[in-house]
Amino acid sequence: MDIRSVLFMKKLYKILIIILLIFSLVALSLLSFYSPVSLEDDTSFLVNTKTISKTEFNLLSTDSPIFIGWARTNFTPNGVVHNTRGLFQEPYEDVLDSLFINCIYLKKDTVQFVILSYDLLLVTPELASSVKMELLSRGISNVYFSASHTHSSIGGFGKGVAAEIALGEFDQSIFGGIIDRTIVTLDKAIQIQDTLQNISYKEKKVNRAINRLIGEYYVEERIRQVYFSSTRHLAVMNSLNIHPTFVSSERKVISKDYPKIFSKEKTTEFGMFVAGAMGSIKPMSFKRDTSQITRFKAIIDTTQYSVDDSTLRTDLIGFSSIKLVTPSLRPLLTENICSSKLLSSVLIGIPKISIEVLRIGEVLMIALPCELSSEFYFELQKLADAKGMRLIITSFNGSYVGYATPSRNFHINHMETRTMNWTGKYGGDYFNELVRLIIEKQA
Repeated sequence: MDIRSVLFMKKLYKILIIILLIFSLVALSLLSFYSPVSLEDDTSFLVNTKTISKTEFNLLSTDSPIFIGWARTNFTPNGVVHNTRGLFQEPYEDVLDSLFINCIYLKKDTVQFVILSYDLLLVTPELASSVKMELLSRGISNVYFSASHTHSSIGGFGKGVAAEIALGEFDQSIFGGIIDRTIVTLDKAIQIQDTLQNISYKEKKVNRAINRLIGEYYVEERIRQVYFSSTRHLAVMNSLNIHPTFVSSERKVISKDYPKIFSKEKTTEFGMFVAGAMGSIKPMSFKRDTSQITRFKAIIDTTQYSVDDSTLRTDLIGFSSIKLVTPSLRPLLTENICSSKLLSSVLIGIPKISIEVLRIGEVLMIALPCELSSEFYFELQKLADAKGMRLIITSFNGSYVGYATPSRNFHINHMETRTMNWTGKYGGDYFNELVRLIIEKQA
């Protein structure tokens, strides 16, 4: 090898070393080794459990009646907008069924309460914050958020990198339209308010679900329903832990997916859907199309109630919003590698999180900022039953910190335990314990 070749090779080696160093520095700035932190050593967990233990869940229990009203407003866009199918941000081509904002309004003495559920993938912090400000100007501070979690809705109502990946570019006209229609819906609910006469709680068992995390078929889930009757009207609030993904992701359509089963749009009754503990569970269907929704409805309609409790009190109501310290949020790539603090802050920031607790009689509603695995639900419900409570856990309360799955499933390589797991190996155990403490505190 001549001298020129030797010099060339030395330069090439130097260039390769420099490139390698650059790539290493980039990798170090974007990725980090992940080491699980047990709950006993998690500072945020210890602070949050102490916060809950000090929280007083006060109930209004005077002899005065509770007034209730409800309404829905269609907010399906007229033009072409991005739907929530993510990454590709493709415009929709058809509307299979309309999207609604659903509202239940309650009032006891001078204290007002609002339950809002949107036919959206989730409720973003921006949407929740703006709605709260509007309602606060009307003297309403007790607001309980949820969503149907349909994966075939519109986007454009969230800010930040992660939100725009999932929901498309922020669109002020869509965002403002949702807020305006929320106020319209609330006004309609207030206008028809009447005395609450009766509350009933019902359950149906359905085994048409798959635990996609562990590959278990024919998982038994429960449709949980709360019936509110006033002097002249009837409203039914429905909750289920199954992802609304009957509609194929390949179809560029707008739809509520299976929650439309519960909307009762063509009857005199009012129906709304609040997504339950949505982690791990998807519908069991042989093909993904709307015919499966029809089939699912037929199964539900022919299933007998396993619980039918019409003895609930109508004189108790209370609301608490528990502000929490946000745990460390680090999306995972593998069991041992996660995003760096820098990358995590760019992608998801440090969202403010809370848990909302709404008591109406013996109905205990708990709204979480995560998609808690439904695997936790059975034991939590047993605890609530022992306390004389009818438990409904919901997701998408206006903040979002990803999926929260049991630590025993952490070894499974799945989206729920990796890229969409932002709270780590013990995230599910973390929120499960917070919910357990809230139930324990109920009188």
